[in-house]
Amino acid sequence: CLRLIDMDTKFEYTIIIPVYNEINTIEKVITKILKLKYQLKIIVVDDGSSDGSESLKLEKIGKDIKHHKSKINKGKGNAIRTGLSLMSSGKNSVAIFFDGDDEIPTYVIEQIIETYEKNQNINAIFGSRFLDFPLANIINMGIHRYIANKILTGIINFKFKQKLTDMETALKSFKIYNLNIDKLEADGFEIEPEVTKLFIQSNINIKEIPVKYSPRSRSEGKKISFLDGFKTLKYLISDVKK
Repeated sequence: CLRLIDMDTKFEYTIIIPVYNEINTIEKVITKILKLKYQLKIIVVDDGSSDGSESLKLEKIGKDIKHHKSKINKGKGNAIRTGLSLMSSGKNSVAIFFDGDDEIPTYVIEQIIETYEKNQNINAIFGSRFLDFPLANIINMGIHRYIANKILTGIINFKFKQKLTDMETALKSFKIYNLNIDKLEADGFEIEPEVTKLFIQSNINIKEIPVKYSPRSRSEGKKISFLDGFKTLKYLISDVKK
């Protein structure tokens, strides 16, 4: 069962940002986060970048910033797991995954925090691209990516009897107190369903809030590909058989 947290608890929020070749956006994203009204810790995990972003002195942008650098590219999942290992594991700790590509507005971080503060029984929040802005976000994303997303989300919903609209969202947050995050093993984009499965199997309800979405093209630096989608599908299919 879930361990209860004192209702007067003041949470500590840590933004975990996996980065791979984001020289054009990462400093801008961090600067925007630092302008939010909440005091936040930021952990940037550079996943073996080679475009110059690995040489940035991100710690100098503001206080409470950690910049971990991997020498080789190991994958988004590995970067997220590294970030989790570097943050506080106290009962007040809340992790927020946020990409460094500037595709989702940073103000949604404030919305996530306010949701936790208003209802401290909430243990996990996802930012969904398909709640309040479905048509605009689908057009921005492209129908092919939308269909792929719905298939992957549908498998999770079918297996675990959920009603999620956007399992593949990069904006995930949760209180780590009730989770055994050492169970996470994925190195690539399969981290998205693996984290989701961990929440569900830990009896943690996932609340979704709407987010706007302005994706980049491949030429602008978009990293995820159809191959990553197939890897995630393979992970989900093999997991369903277990």
